[in-house]
Amino acid sequence: MIPDKQKLTDEEQQKANKWIKDHLKDSFSCPVCRHKDFHLQDTLGIITLFGGGATMLGTGYPTLVMVCKNCAYMMFFSAVMAGVSPAGEEDTSDVK
Repeated sequence: MIPDKQKLTDEEQQKANKWIKDHLKDSFSCPVCRHKDFHLQDTLGIITLFGGGATMLGTGYPTLVMVCKNCAYMMFFSAVMAGVSPAGEEDTSDVK
């Protein structure tokens, strides 16, 4: 079970739902099974970065996760662009 402190707040959930509603077309359906029923997860996902032949732990993109209620196909949308998660600061420690 996911601790409450890791779940989206009511405000974040409202922002996420509004963004999804504003950006997905009425005719949107699952690319796998063509069903139209989805569940927006109440936590953020993360897409981990991979570079130089290794996974860069602790670095990634926060995502909204939508799951098809029929076949469990998962879709990811940028939580930063949706206004749900703040953009991280770029690491400039190697920049000269």
